[in-house]
Amino acid sequence: MVALADTEDLQAVMRRQMDTSDLERAPRLLDIASQRVRTFTGLEFTLATSTVTLRVRNRKVRLPQRPVVAVTGVTDINNNTVSYEWDGLQIIDLASTPINSFEINLWRGGLKTVKATYEHGWSTIPEDVIGIVCDMVASALDSPPEDVGVQSESLGPFSISTGSQYPGGVRNPHFLAELKRQVDPEAVVMFLCRSGARSDSAARLATASGYGGCYNILEGFEGDKDANGQRNTVGGWRKAGLPWLQG
Repeated sequence: MVALADTEDLQAVMRRQMDTSDLERAPRLLDIASQRVRTFTGLEFTLATSTVTLRVRNRKVRLPQRPVVAVTGVTDINNNTVSYEWDGLQIIDLASTPINSFEINLWRGGLKTVKATYEHGWSTIPEDVIGIVCDMVASALDSPPEDVGVQSESLGPFSISTGSQYPGGVRNPHFLAELKRQVDPEAVVMFLCRSGARSDSAARLATASGYGGCYNILEGFEGDKDANGQRNTVGGWRKAGLPWLQG
């Protein structure tokens, strides 16, 4: 599967010119970062056509990939055509009744699984997704090759930000699952970390996963370090005098 970003996209987010070593490592790291994003979101992103077997619930099925571009056919497990209505998003309704409502609905009531063929994905990868992938790889390229290598875990914590800088060095591979359990995708979600870097990447990932109201709090809680290597002096939530409580 193709990477979700290329070296040109990567160069645009790098704070320095990429050297020969960067250019050699970048393609492999872009592939790994793209796979990590796909794994965490469960989305393929690129335009494709898939046929999937889905369990029917209340005479409806939900297509797993998004955005859905078109639904081209639905059959039962024996490849018999099933009539349907698509809501234009992710739901296929199997309860349409073109001829004999009693017989059709009675048959559909016993339908347990169907096979749906549909087109999904973006013709152009969303900028937020490209940004996440490039942020991961840029962090890896700014670390020594012997520390980063080309292993997927070297690309960082689940928050898809500066991997080696994750607190305690402990990753949370269940971030998205935990977020979905606790936060409504329709809610406004504000992300905050120490300096605003990891929270920015987390907000991008949540946005790419279907959350429509994600915001990163710029500068984070403590802000960047000053000339003496200290925080809380040049920016951040606390420096701005915003309310907070000691935990």
